[in-house]
Amino acid sequence: MSTTTTAGRIKDSDRIALIVRGGSGKNLMATALVSSLKAVYPDKPVTVVTGFSEVFLHNPKVDRVVDINDPVNFFDDHFVADDTFVVAGDPYTDPDYVQGRVHLLTAWCRMFGISPPLRKRPELYLTRDELAAGERLVADANRPVLLMQVFGGKEPERKTPESLRESQLKMYRRDLPTPQARVLAKRLSEQYSVYLIKAPKQPDLPYARSISAPLRHCYAAIHFAQAFLLTDSFMQHAVAARGKKAVVVWGGTSPTKVGYSLHLNVVRTACPTPACHRPNTHLHDESRKFGLWTCPFNEACLDHDTDSLIAGVGKASYRCMTSRMLDVFGIKRSGNHPFITWVLANSKGAWSVHYNNVPSHCRLDWRDGNRRALVDRDKPLDVQFPPASREDMKQCGQWESLIVSREDADLRHGFATTGLLKYGRVLKHFTVLLLRDPFNHLASIFRRYVVDGEGGKNDELSWEGYVQRWQQYAREFVGQTNFLGGKLCLNYNLWLTSRDYRQEVAKALGLASSDKGLLEVSQWGSSFDSNDPAKGPEQYLTRWKRFDHEGGYRGAFAWPNGAVVELAEQIFTGMDEAIKWAKTLSEAKRPVD
Repeated sequence: MSTTTTAGRIKDSDRIALIVRGGSGKNLMATALVSSLKAVYPDKPVTVVTGFSEVFLHNPKVDRVVDINDPVNFFDDHFVADDTFVVAGDPYTDPDYVQGRVHLLTAWCRMFGISPPLRKRPELYLTRDELAAGERLVADANRPVLLMQVFGGKEPERKTPESLRESQLKMYRRDLPTPQARVLAKRLSEQYSVYLIKAPKQPDLPYARSISAPLRHCYAAIHFAQAFLLTDSFMQHAVAARGKKAVVVWGGTSPTKVGYSLHLNVVRTACPTPACHRPNTHLHDESRKFGLWTCPFNEACLDHDTDSLIAGVGKASYRCMTSRMLDVFGIKRSGNHPFITWVLANSKGAWSVHYNNVPSHCRLDWRDGNRRALVDRDKPLDVQFPPASREDMKQCGQWESLIVSREDADLRHGFATTGLLKYGRVLKHFTVLLLRDPFNHLASIFRRYVVDGEGGKNDELSWEGYVQRWQQYAREFVGQTNFLGGKLCLNYNLWLTSRDYRQEVAKALGLASSDKGLLEVSQWGSSFDSNDPAKGPEQYLTRWKRFDHEGGYRGAFAWPNGAVVELAEQIFTGMDEAIKWAKTLSEAKRPVD
C-alpha cells in the first residue's frame, strides 16, 4: 500500500477506525498514533476498537471507543452506514519492525500513510479524582516514592513460582529474576518507600508495598513518585506519557523497537542474537513437536548487575537535594518576608523554594501552602512541588534554600516537615524564631488590622490575639518555654540595624554573604506608605510614635499586659524611649495590693 494511495483513501473516507490487539502497553503506544492521525487528519473522527478502553478514557482525540470483546454495531456503523478507513493489521508483523529497522510506532504510523510519527510518546488524560486516587496509593510513604514494575505480561493462573514461570515462557523474556527483584527492593527501601505495581497473582516482594489497582490509578500514582525501576511492560509507557524518566531494564525486547529515549534504558548484550523478541507468537515461533521457542542461552540478557541498577535509579530519580531548609516562625508584620528575601539573596545557589504562610500542622505535601515559587534571584517562577516533569527537575534538582514561612503559628501545636522531606534529602535543617520589638510590630498590626480595617478578612487572630501571640513568641525566645526545641532566635531589630549581627546569622545559616537584599520591599508590602530607603532602617524603629496616643494601641501595654514590656526589656536594646513610655501605661493601671 503506497503512502499516496493511503492518504487518498483516508481523505475520501468518513472516519478512521483503529483496531488495537495486544496488552495495555501497546494500547498506550496507540495513543501516540492517534495523536499523529489527528494532526494529519484533524476533521476525521477516530474510532478505537480495543480491549483496554480505559487507556483512551477522556482522550479528546478519540471520538468513540469500542470494546473489542463486544463490538456491538461496529460493522453496521462503520461499513454499512459509513465509509470508514480501517486498519486492522498488526505492526508486530511489519518486516522492518521485526528486523529491528524501525520502531513499532513508526511501523504503525506507516499503515496510515504517516512517516515519521508526529508524536513519539503516549498521551494520558487524568481527572482530579483519579489523581487523588493515585495519591492515596502512596499516602503512607515516609521517604521518596519509588515505583517498581518488574513482572509484566500475562497474569499467572495461580500465585506460585511454577505458574509464574509458565506465564513467562509464553511471552518475550523481560521479567527480572525474582531473587534479584527481592534484593533490589530491599536495598532500595533504604532510600525510598518502594511500591510494586503488579497483578494480584504475580509475586509480592519483601520491603515493597504491593499495588494491584485499576490501571488509571496506577497511571495517577506516577505523578507522586520520584523514582522508577521498570521492565518492558505498561508502566514504562505510562511513565513516558507523564514525561518522567525511568530506569527501564531490558532483556529479550529492545528500547529501539518498543521503548523511549526519555528513559535510562539498561541493555545487556549477552548472546549472538540480542533483543531477539522471542518467542514471537505473532509469527508462529513454535513447533507442534517442541512447543514454544526456549532460549538456548538461559536468558543471559536478564542477568543485570544489581549495583549498576541501583546507581541508575539514583541518576534518574526526581529526588531533590536541598542545602538548607528553614522553618521560619514569625508573626505577621514582624519581618518574615524581608528576612526571607535576604536569605534568598545571599544564597549562593541559583534556585530556592519558598512556601508562604504554611500552617504549623501542615505536612507540606505537593498541594500545600498558598505560594509555590521557584526563585532565581529576581525572577520568580511558579511551579508545583515536587516537580511534575524532567524539565522542571533540570532546573531545580539541587536547591540551595528551601524556606517554609509559618506565620502566626501557635507554638504549642508543634509542627511537621516529614511530608516535605520524603521528596528528597535536606543537608541542614534550621528552625528560626523571628521576633520584632512589640512597639513597632504591634503598631504595624494596629495600622493594618484596626485603622485600615483589614483584620478578620484572611487572618485568624484578632487585635487582642496578636498581643497574646507576641507574648507567646517572646517567652519562647527567652527560654521560658521550649515548644520548638533547638532553634535560632532571630532578633529582627538587631538584624535590621547591625551588620555584625547579620554576619553572625549568615555564618550560622551557611549563607555565602550577608549584605544583599537588605531592606528590599517584598511583594506583600508594608503597613506604612512612607518607606524611604534614604532614611535607613531607623525609620522602622519609630513607627510606634504614630499611635502612642491611640487608646486601642496603648491598651497592648497597659495592665494586665505588663509582661509585654518586661519581655521587651529583656530582648531588645536601644528601645529606652518606648520602654519608658510603655512602663507608664502598665504601672498606671496596675491595681494596688
